[in-house]
Amino acid sequence: MKETIKLTHEKAETIALTLKVLGHSTRIKIVFILQECHKLSVNQILERLNDSKIDQPTLSHHLIKLKNAGILKSTKSGLFVYYELSSPQYANIIHTLS
Repeated sequence: MKETIKLTHEKAETIALTLKVLGHSTRIKIVFILQECHKLSVNQILERLNDSKIDQPTLSHHLIKLKNAGILKSTKSGLFVYYELSSPQYANIIHTLS
């Protein structure tokens, strides 16, 4: 028997924000990359996005959007910032829709 989930207004707002932030092809690619590689620096993500013709400032903008939405988390080590998914559920959303 399937469990019934109550959808509150706050939960609906959170879901809408998540889908809005994930509504960009570069951000979807970033989620895919981090799902496969788990934790990468900005430069390592940029290398894997090389076919997208994206520059580092634009990538940083996308990473900040994903982080502010709670989709990514970051850690700093020396001069480098490393990003990873805050939860595997975000990769699951992308896989479900693809």
